[in-house]
Amino acid sequence: VAANSALRMMENLSQKQERAYERLYVFLQNHLEDDEFILHGFVSNALATLRHVPAFYAHTLELMAAARRAHVTKQFLLALTAGTDDSPPMEMRAHDSVAYVGDMLAFSFKSFSVEADLAKSLLLQPEQEEQDEEESSQPISTETILSIAVSGLARPLKSRILQVISTLARRADESNEVDSDDGLHDDLEEEGTLICTKLMQIFEICGLLLFYSNA
Repeated sequence: VAANSALRMMENLSQKQERAYERLYVFLQNHLEDDEFILHGFVSNALATLRHVPAFYAHTLELMAAARRAHVTKQFLLALTAGTDDSPPMEMRAHDSVAYVGDMLAFSFKSFSVEADLAKSLLLQPEQEEQDEEESSQPISTETILSIAVSGLARPLKSRILQVISTLARRADESNEVDSDDGLHDDLEEEGTLICTKLMQIFEICGLLLFYSNA
């Protein structure tokens, strides 16, 4: 009788534990869109608890990475077109090629830094286990979470930088035929100055790309 009673108690506790894990799993899913919630220290503790149910744990990490990707992409597009944090839209400076590219790269770098810290904090264990055991049981790495989170920046950032470079590489309008030599020297001198200016801007943009790539 005692053995049967203990067995029933263990089964009851096991069922309650399973329900608790499931409730925590659902709770985290329901709050993935809340940026302040994701940044709260409770989340890393909750993830550490879900480690005991690998399927819940892995899926929650994947959902979090996807949610961060949507958030970062949305913030970038808002910064481009509407402005954020009392800053004007970045596209208002599209006429200034170097400043425009610099603003976009600065935003991307800041987002990268924030998401890198977040990815590390999400997987930080409140109680340190053996390092080898942690690495072997980790279904998704911090690098993968970070890669997914900022991947939404790639297309809009690349397309706009290529557009800027394409515009700078375009020669001055050559559609008008020259009827005489009058003013030809001045026109060539003006075009030469314009080309030098564009080359300087391309050079500065390359410098920005190298700087942020190294950073």
